Amino acid sequence: MRLRPLVLAALVCAASTLHAQEPAPPAGWTVSRWSTGGDSSVSFVEMAPGWHVTTGARAVLYDSATSASGNYALEAELFLFPGSAGEHYGIFVGGQRYGRWVPRYLHLAIDRAGGVFVYEVYGDKIVEHVNTARHEAVAAHTGGEGPVKNVLRIEVNAAAVRFLVNGQEVKSVPRAMFEPVELEGLVGLWVGAGMNLHVSRFDLTRHLAPQPAASH
Repeated sequence: MRLRPLVLAALVCAASTLHAQEPAPPAGWTVSRWSTGGDSSVSFVEMAPGWHVTTGARAVLYDSATSASGNYALEAELFLFPGSAGEHYGIFVGGQRYGRWVPRYLHLAIDRAGGVFVYEVYGDKIVEHVNTARHEAVAAHTGGEGPVKNVLRIEVNAAAVRFLVNGQEVKSVPRAMFEPVELEGLVGLWVGAGMNLHVSRFDLTRHLAPQPAASH
């Protein structure tokens, strides 16, 4: 999907003013943030088509009424606007919440330079499955005034957990490597500090159809 010129212009103008104030997040959504100092703001608002996020601090964004288990897929279409921050942004599954904080999740993220990252996060502990500075599947933001689009997908089926960027698989992990509870829970967005990001689509498909066995 391409953002139409008038919509794109509106997003650019609106994004420039969002830092001046921090409205309440969309109904049902929670913002869990953490800052290493300095700007602790996170603005997360509805902006057709979808939502717009600008961050001073890192943030996990989720709707507490939306969770997944069994076989499912989470897919988001993300537009990254110009900036200098080199942090990650992406999606997560298997989120477990304690109070307003989400200390455990499995996420797929990318960065402005085209890196790909697949992490399991358990509080302060991180298990890396992918950590690469540049991957051909990612549309890197190389400068200019416009946004760059990437589509991220985490697919949980009976055999494996697949991580895809723009339709290309960047990692597949056998499902048996995860405890069942690790793949059950909240789903949402993970956005690093200093991001200016539009989320035009955020789709959860429950009861994903079984995948055909690979032929040999």
